[in-house]
Amino acid sequence: MNVLYLDQTELATKDDEESGLVTWSELFKATTWEELNTIAIGNHFMEEVADCMYTANIIDQEKTYIEAHQRFLDQKRGAYGAGYDTGYDMGLKTGEVRFLITTICDNVKQGRKLEEIKSFLRSDPDTVSKIYDIALKYSPDFDYEKIFEEMKVLHNS
Repeated sequence: MNVLYLDQTELATKDDEESGLVTWSELFKATTWEELNTIAIGNHFMEEVADCMYTANIIDQEKTYIEAHQRFLDQKRGAYGAGYDTGYDMGLKTGEVRFLITTICDNVKQGRKLEEIKSFLRSDPDTVSKIYDIALKYSPDFDYEKIFEEMKVLHNS
């Protein structure tokens, strides 16, 4: 069995050079595809090895690209899901506030006071109080959209 030390080709014998060991060493030490192909030209076995090395590298590059693309898609799905969840939650909150505005305004129209409205609504009492106070400013017509906009301003401040 022969061992080929790629970093010790200067110690090669004439037999090593004639048998092609030095050339094989140069092939495996090549750092570019051009260098690899230049060394392999004319030697069927080396050309085959060079092709295998190139193909294996391309497969690794494609695999790396595919994995990177898959990570991108996973992150995109994660961001989309997080965005969807955030949007869904915001939609629920918006819907709840709009429902409370309508319900509170309808109850004020019927002459109910704040404490009575709070007692049967299963919502945050502070939110009910805020909506009630804003709604009174728009009584008796109750512009639901303006009430909602004031609630958004209160929430964002």
